[in-house]
Formats: sequence, C-alpha cells, structure tokens
Amino acid sequence: MAVGAFIFYWWSQGGLTAYTAGAAGGSGQAAGGPSAFNGGLIILVIVQALALGVSLLHLGHPLNAYRALIHLKTSWLSREVLLTGFFFAALAACNFWAGFRRRVFAMPLTALLGVIAIMTSGMIYKLPARPAWNSLWPMVSFYLTAWLAGVPLGVLVTAREISPGNGFRQPVALPLAAAREGEGNLPAAVSGSAGRLLLGGIAASVVLNILYLSTLAAGRPEAAATLGNILVSPLFWLRAVLGWLLPGVLLLIRERRDLRGILLLLALVVLGEILGRAVFYGTVVPMGINQGM
Repeated sequence: MAVGAFIFYWWSQGGLTAYTAGAAGGSGQAAGGPSAFNGGLIILVIVQALALGVSLLHLGHPLNAYRALIHLKTSWLSREVLLTGFFFAALAACNFWAGFRRRVFAMPLTALLGVIAIMTSGMIYKLPARPAWNSLWPMVSFYLTAWLAGVPLGVLVTAREISPGNGFRQPVALPLAAAREGEGNLPAAVSGSAGRLLLGGIAASVVLNILYLSTLAAGRPEAAATLGNILVSPLFWLRAVLGWLLPGVLLLIRERRDLRGILLLLALVVLGEILGRAVFYGTVVPMGINQGM
C-alpha cells in the first residue's frame, strides 16, 4: 500500500472522530469565552490539510488529481475526493467562523460530511475481484480506525475539566495546561470518559475482526485463502498485541491518564492500525488465483 494513501486515511479518519468529540464537548461553552476546542480545531484543520496533501503522493500524476472529480456517477474514488474536500472546507469554515453560537449550526454538518467521506473511502475497496473485500468490511474497518485513532487524538487537541465550584465546564488547552500542572495529569472526567470510549472501540474492533475472519472461512476459496494468509502473518499477531492487547491493559490498570499515557496510547493504536492496514493489503487473494487450499 502507498504510504501517502495510508497517512491520508488514518489522519483524516482520526481527525473526524477528534473533531466530533471536541464539537460535542464544546456545545456547552459560553459564546466568546476562551476555548481549548478553538485551538484544537486549528490543529485538526492542519492535520486534514496535511492528509489531503500527502494523499497526492500515491497518485501517478499528482498534478492531474482534479480529474478524479469527472467520474462522480460511477467512481467511489471521485466521490471520496469530493466528500473529503467538502469535509476539509467545512472544518476550515468552522475554525474561522466568528462566534461560537453561529458555529454550532455548522458542526453537525461538518461531522456528517466526515462520516460520509469515510463511507466513500471504504466503498472504494468493495471489489468483486477481491472476494475477501467484497463486503461492507472495508468500510467498517475504516470507521474502526476513525474510532481508535480519533479518541486519543481528540483528548490531545481538546480537553475540558469540571470546576469544583459549580460544575461549569472550563476549557483546558493541552498539552500546555498539563505542563503547567507539573504532573501533566488530565482531568479525571476527560481521561475516564475517553478511556471508556477507547476501550469500547478496542473491544468492538476485536469482535468485528473475529466475525470478519469467520465470514472468510465460509466464503469463496479466495476468501478462505486470504484467511490462511492472515492467520500465518506475523504482522496480524503483532497488531493484536500492540493495537489491542497493550492499549486494553493500559486502559484497565490506569484510572487516571497523564499526557505521556495518552501519547503512548495514541502511538500504540496508530501502530496497530498501520500493521492492520499492512495485513489488509498484503494478504488478500485476487479472484481466480488458486492457492491450493
């Protein structure tokens, strides 16, 4: 798989979840007040812009990328380019739109565009010529990437703590606020809810991957051959350890996450997704290829 394509996918998908979490957390903020979400939104705009730029690296002729839009009626790739561009434009508009109250109306639309963009990315790989991919699994796996990578990324770019006085949600910019606190501890309300959300994502990823592998066993010979390739791949088992087991253990044994802990979780999850994508692309058996199974 092209490195540019992978970076595009996990940055854009993780950025969507981080944005959605920040938007939901920021809905109770008073207009005009200081906001960690404002700063986090700028970071997400930059991340999305970099993702779009890096995605051009896997094209044969990057300067002709605009031609991808001419096949919207028939090509999921064209639809992906269009929807991802819309998501970036909406994200940038939210960032520069003056006034939080006015921005609130654009936030659900921005998140919806991102969700649809991920769907179009997954549908690109629903190919009859690849029986192991000819299902909704590619789309589901892309949503799982958004879930797993987006939660720790969202905590890094925006966090909010509960004031002990009246329960008002006071924004806290990370990692600057953590550095000022000395120990770098995240607010318990943030680390707890985000930790449960990430743990739920890991559990969902494990269960859905098991179901997917079960469908391969009952599928066409090429799908069964793909299953065999997956199970003998060291990358698959390394992904299981680094992307599922270790993050899950860290989340279960530590109730309060500090900045270094969140960075470690993000690194493990992203590494797990890199390995998962390598397995996805490297083990699939095309239609008609006899593997002797």
